[in-house]
Amino acid sequence: MKLSKEFYTLLILIACLTSCQDWADERFAATIAKECNYNVIGISGAPSEKPYVEIQYNKDDGNGNNILVSEMVSPPFLFGGHKVNILCDSILYVSGTTTNRNKYRVNGYGLVIQHSYGEADSEYLRIINHSTDKTIEYFIAGSREMETSDKDKGCNGLPLIKTMPAVYYKHAPIYYLLFPNKKYTQNVQGNAADCNDVFYFEGNRCGDLILEKPWSVDEVMNLYRSEYRNSPDIRLDIEVYWGDLGRMTQIINSGKPYIQFKRFYGTIMPGEELRGNNSLPLLATPYALDTNNIILQDRK
Repeated sequence: MKLSKEFYTLLILIACLTSCQDWADERFAATIAKECNYNVIGISGAPSEKPYVEIQYNKDDGNGNNILVSEMVSPPFLFGGHKVNILCDSILYVSGTTTNRNKYRVNGYGLVIQHSYGEADSEYLRIINHSTDKTIEYFIAGSREMETSDKDKGCNGLPLIKTMPAVYYKHAPIYYLLFPNKKYTQNVQGNAADCNDVFYFEGNRCGDLILEKPWSVDEVMNLYRSEYRNSPDIRLDIEVYWGDLGRMTQIINSGKPYIQFKRFYGTIMPGEELRGNNSLPLLATPYALDTNNIILQDRK
């Protein structure tokens, strides 16, 4: 069978299109040092005149290094919210054509955290329960500063949220309930298309709550305890990558590929300890459950 000239022309065209198709990749650029907020940790347990809980963690010494803090405390106790020094991989997002893979265009960049849990590292943590008969509880609340878009507005004209302190109750970040002096002071919008998705922060408003004084560690612990027990009356929410917004424990256990399992609450039995690990969200990243561990991203 004789093939037509048009057929051969089609084959050549297909081969050309295949060889010239676009590709996209991520390329390592450099390792850089950066400051990051350490999230807030609360500890609850039976009171005692003699401290029985030992905590160890690192913080910035003011010269770009981490310094170890070690102390004995009695519940209730709250620590964190300070700065630590982390290392990140600087990543370039590039694309090009297969005809010349050495020629490409840069479409943006990102900073990906190098997680580390050694004694000199940013995510080093030990909470040791030295009691022989007292169980203690802990919670973790995000301490990242609120960020809003300078250009984009919601359907009601309010600034749109880019990131906010992870974990909130009735539209109120736990971080602000614990530290009202850190509270954002402008009303903002979450979903650009939902005019009812407003976070109120003006005056003494904090989400849907009226905030007149700081919440205690035990009050906040009750929220976490209830959430992890699937209370029908109390729920904590969290925002993650790609705009997922909803009940914290449901999102954590959803199994979605871009969500990393994290534990924001737990107990430490007598004589046992909790160490920093990749299931504890100790650093205040934009999205607490993002498997990519991206702390900064700018893509075209």
